[in-house]
Amino acid sequence: MGSSSGQPIPSRRPGQPLLKRPGRLAPPWSARICYLLAVLLLLLEWKVRVGDPYRWELFPLMLILLLVGAILQACNVLWVQRRRNRFAHLLDEQVRRGEYQGGFSLYLRPFASTGRVRLPNPRRISGVSFLATFFEPRHLELERVLSDALAMQGPLIALGKPGEHLGAGRLPADEKEWQQIVARLASAARAILVLPSHHPGTLWEISWLKQNGLFSRCVFLMPPGYALGPESSPELWRQAAAALARIGILLPAHSPAGALFTLTIRGFPCNREPLDLTNEKGLRTAFGRLLEAGSCARPPAAPPVIYL
Repeated sequence: MGSSSGQPIPSRRPGQPLLKRPGRLAPPWSARICYLLAVLLLLLEWKVRVGDPYRWELFPLMLILLLVGAILQACNVLWVQRRRNRFAHLLDEQVRRGEYQGGFSLYLRPFASTGRVRLPNPRRISGVSFLATFFEPRHLELERVLSDALAMQGPLIALGKPGEHLGAGRLPADEKEWQQIVARLASAARAILVLPSHHPGTLWEISWLKQNGLFSRCVFLMPPGYALGPESSPELWRQAAAALARIGILLPAHSPAGALFTLTIRGFPCNREPLDLTNEKGLRTAFGRLLEAGSCARPPAAPPVIYL
């Protein structure tokens, strides 16, 4: 099958992955080097000015390095996100034609949660002597951390408006075709990340995944109870659990620390891993363990908590 224009994507062989290694939104090494040099200049300036409080010869150069680092960081974020959005579009075209063979992850979540599940960033240290970490984001946002943590294993794709948020590559979809796009991408994805919700769209997605036997590829996200934003509140988790229980899918009780977990093919809680947004390597390892274990064939011996 061809694309909508009847022509294949230029310079791409059928089945060839579009991106060998997606970029990360984290500060690039060039920006980090600028911040480090600024710190070294500050220390040198402090040592030189001992006994002469009016001598700040290196201070302008330090400010220039900080400015260059901030510009490099901002340019990297914009470039990587545009690349991810472009990749999402090209990937869908190849999946539509049955040609794409690279690995990618699909992120399913209620649109209302976009940018609202955040934690204070412990790496963000205020103070002149910690300029290398001063430009870290103030908060760790769930989608952005997940997209960077999984970048080495493949891109993270989500439905939405390109440019609305930093994180997963955005694929626009209207009300008439979004279900078809979800079904097409979920069938081809290596992994599916799901943020449960009581919203009708999310309920349809989870129900469709169960009916089509795709729970073995799914990793479900339980946001921490102490995260910033209403979308991570235990009350919303209870609402999601109650709505899913009505269609035969049971969620585990909410944990203040959050969690990653899987469900059996029948919709019972199965394996579980901690959700640590401060450790990208740990997140990547936890996802790998959950996907390798797959979906349990049987429900747990003890019945899970059902919210009424």
